[in-house]
Amino acid sequence: MTGILLTGLSGTSLTNAPDWTVLVISVLLVIVVAMFLFFYCYFAVKSPDQLRSEKYTIRKMEIERGLVGDDLVGLTETVEPHSIAHNPDLISDQGEEQ
Repeated sequence: MTGILLTGLSGTSLTNAPDWTVLVISVLLVIVVAMFLFFYCYFAVKSPDQLRSEKYTIRKMEIERGLVGDDLVGLTETVEPHSIAHNPDLISDQGEEQ
């Protein structure tokens, strides 16, 4: 929208169009830029995730759900390492003679 209005503004200025057309296009351009800045600031404060790319959002959801991987291997679930202290079945009897 901004590009269209800028093109129209430059076109009306170069062709010596009536002053009211230049004024109308200028006012519309200011309104569009003001709306963009307002909504950008609004979402930056209220919901910053809305300003990020879709790829970033999808990757963030994968990490939150415990999925890891890349485009070559694919996604796999993360496996939490088991601690020997929490699982006595993992303790080996290497030091004992039978």
